[in-house]
Amino acid sequence: MGDKRDNKIASINTKLVQQVAERNRVIKVRKHRFYTLIGFFAVIFIVFGVQIIQTKYSLSKVNDQIEAKNESLSKTKAKNKKLDKQVELLHDDSYLQKILRQKYYYSKTGETIYSLSDSSK
Repeated sequence: MGDKRDNKIASINTKLVQQVAERNRVIKVRKHRFYTLIGFFAVIFIVFGVQIIQTKYSLSKVNDQIEAKNESLSKTKAKNKKLDKQVELLHDDSYLQKILRQKYYYSKTGETIYSLSDSSK
């Protein structure tokens, strides 16, 4: 009985039905192609976006390091200038004698040095 029923149903195979079916197939293929392209470009966009963010983060870290090194360099240059000045002063005999007298209690012949403690400390 089921076979007879199936035989009674026939599809209308006219040009209009074929055109509609072809149009539906083309629309389905275009939609699939469109969604595939959108997905592909979304993945590319995300990958490049992540790379840009990572690059900005790395650049920020490098700039911070450069700033810290420049600060350290300026401190070292200031210390170097101070030391150069001291070297120049050490070539002066009067300054050298003054330092020797203050730090090491060096005295001239016949001179007596008295050490007084500071009561303010």
